[in-house]
Amino acid sequence: MKRKGEPVMKRKPRWFKLSPAEFLADRNVERMTIQEFGLYCYLLMRAWLDGGIPASLPEVGRYAMLRGLSRAKLEKLWQGVQSCWVPSPDPSIWSIRDKKSSEKWSGSIGKLNPKLVRPALKSERKLGLEVQQMMQQVMSMC
Repeated sequence: MKRKGEPVMKRKPRWFKLSPAEFLADRNVERMTIQEFGLYCYLLMRAWLDGGIPASLPEVGRYAMLRGLSRAKLEKLWQGVQSCWVPSPDPSIWSIRDKKSSEKWSGSIGKLNPKLVRPALKSERKLGLEVQQMMQQVMSMC
């Protein structure tokens, strides 16, 4: 039961807004190999769910989809995506690089600007499933 004067806790949406044109036009993304791109997209989604990614590469390697990668392979892929992440105020996690002090991101992928959040439509849910299937295919190539 909420007590008088306590802040109202809002649930984070199960999805986040992504502009493919802006995302793919990013200089760092444009330079990634398909395997680095797969890792980056997977880490973006993990960061959304977890509020960031572990700052320790061995901890990142514990994610279920990455367990099959050797440490050397993960380190090589990380070199291609590391520039997209910055240390967060919590030294144990990395946050998505804030390109723009923008209205879209407020410093961490887990903190989407509420003004831009809108209810997901059926087509967005369908697209989300298609993206998930594509990510599984990309990660299987790693």
